[in-house]
Amino acid sequence: MKHTINHNKELFQNKLQKSVNKRLFLLISIGCLLFSVGVYIMNYSVNQSNATQHLEALESEFIRIHDHTTEYLKSDQATRLFKRVLTQDIGLNTLTHSFYEFGVESEIKSDMILTDKQGNILYTSFKEDEINLHIKQFNKVVCENAITKAKNGIYNAIYYLGQNYASYIFAAPVYEEGELIGFSNIYLSGNEWNYRLADFNFNTVITDTMGNVVISSRKSLIHKINKFTPEISNHIYKQNNDRYWVASKYLSRYNVVIYSLVYYPKNSSFFIIGLMVIILLGISWYQLAKKMTLAMAEKNAAAVNELVKEIKIIRKEDREYRIKMNTNDEFSDVAVQINRMLDNVKELNERNTNLLELNNIIELKQLTAQFNPHFLYNTLETIRCLDFQDPSELDKLITRLTQILRYSIDNSCKDTRLIEDMKYIEDYLEIQMVRYGDRFKYSIYIDESCHRFIVPKLLLQPLIENSIKYGFLKRMEIEIHINIFLKDDILHLYIEDNGLGMSKEQEQWLRESLKQVENTTAHNGLHNIARRLYLSYGEGSRIELYNMIGEGLGIMIYVVPNTRR
Repeated sequence: MKHTINHNKELFQNKLQKSVNKRLFLLISIGCLLFSVGVYIMNYSVNQSNATQHLEALESEFIRIHDHTTEYLKSDQATRLFKRVLTQDIGLNTLTHSFYEFGVESEIKSDMILTDKQGNILYTSFKEDEINLHIKQFNKVVCENAITKAKNGIYNAIYYLGQNYASYIFAAPVYEEGELIGFSNIYLSGNEWNYRLADFNFNTVITDTMGNVVISSRKSLIHKINKFTPEISNHIYKQNNDRYWVASKYLSRYNVVIYSLVYYPKNSSFFIIGLMVIILLGISWYQLAKKMTLAMAEKNAAAVNELVKEIKIIRKEDREYRIKMNTNDEFSDVAVQINRMLDNVKELNERNTNLLELNNIIELKQLTAQFNPHFLYNTLETIRCLDFQDPSELDKLITRLTQILRYSIDNSCKDTRLIEDMKYIEDYLEIQMVRYGDRFKYSIYIDESCHRFIVPKLLLQPLIENSIKYGFLKRMEIEIHINIFLKDDILHLYIEDNGLGMSKEQEQWLRESLKQVENTTAHNGLHNIARRLYLSYGEGSRIELYNMIGEGLGIMIYVVPNTRR
């Protein structure tokens, strides 16, 4: 017994330990997953928010400076000054003063070059040592492009000599009475603009659509020959050992792309420390759970073993035996509940067995006993009329009715041979012919191989009754044809009338009602037959409808012999 108790203790402990381990592993996994997702969401939301806010500020600042420069070049006052200088109608001091005021307002250091239409410089704010052959030739190219490519009167270009930062050029052709007389070009200093970007907390790069850098907050961000074409993956841009969270926006009106770059170093140490804390907590929980499961196993092993032994007696030796436990703990309550359950199951099983047999007998008797009283009333009325009209036919009619009534109320047997049952069906049809005269006709065909089959009494009578009842509601003359044959060892009983059938909705409703245990429709005949088939032969036997709208209704009964008997 001690060995058995120890075995049960170990078994209980192992199962409990496995259950706890699974839950701890799941808990730790969920914790790690939630921590990882939380870190990712936090980084994403914080960096995306910073980058988006920075991008909006950059966009506003760029548009302000760009529009201010454009407005100055296209202003009437500045245009008049440019024309007067180009026509040598005014001295250069007035233009110098005007351009100085523009620079103060824009807050960006810039320089101007005013040339005639051949590209010869007539005025410049550049220092003499800054005007070299390269900038002169570049300025001529800008002037040539401005003639054909100026958008809304302004042509933008980027000047980069390979040192410091690029300059952003605004070139405006100057016309006098529709004739080109020169060009006014403003160079916004990249060095000065970079100084302005220092007011923002994050890095900035602005390029044209070809990747040429207009502005950059850091020289190291610019690639060779003043290019910035970053490869961005999931908002991340890597350059050497640095990582940046990137948000960008294309300004179609200005034909530039603005990049906001938020420094985003790897936080692997923080991430690893967080995971290690979760794992260490999991290990601590595991050790605590291990001690708890051992203690529970020591306490409950004996009671579990006793309960198992009692249950084995019931399962293998004596089903009437009831569990006896004197442990005065939860297992005693379990034993009491098991005993009650066994008593209830035994009582319920006996009741269900008796009830099933009783219900089958009662239901079959009820179904076979149902006979429409209107048929009897109508037949008696027909007999009363024949007493005066045709006494010879009266005797036949009374004989047929007597045979049908005796047959239907005879409870000595609920089933009969098919050929015998069809004799009484034929009597029923003959009575209907006497009643309706030439307005009613019928035909019956029974294959000889079907005569021997045992079927429920008056199986087809409710269907014939329905055909007559509903058929005369729609037609003055009704024909009913009965065809009984054997196919694939299944008895087929087919009844067809020439009524108008039923609507699609009625057909669907009737099909659904035939599947129900209780009849909730007015179609008692069909439902009774369906229930009799199920109780007598099982689910293999069934009824199928063949609805011919406007032409009639066919009903096929499939009887699979010996499936339940």
